[in-house]
Amino acid sequence: MCAKCKEGNSATEPYIVAHHLILSHAAAVQRYRHKYQEVVCILCRQISQATLLDICVPFEIIF
Repeated sequence: MCAKCKEGNSATEPYIVAHHLILSHAAAVQRYRHKYQEVVCILCRQISQATLLDICVPFEIIF
C-alpha cells in the first residue's frame, strides 16, 4: 500500500490491473487461435515437408 497516494485504492488496484492483464492476454490467445494458428500450421507443414524432401539422402551414403 502507498501511504502517500491521495487518490485511488492502492490495496485493490493492483489486483484489478492484474485481472485486466489476464483478460487481455486471454483475448489475444483466442484471436490468435481463431485467426492465425491454422495459417501458421499450414506454413509449418509446408516448410517441414520441403525440408524433409531437401535433406533425404540414401541410407547407404550416410553409413
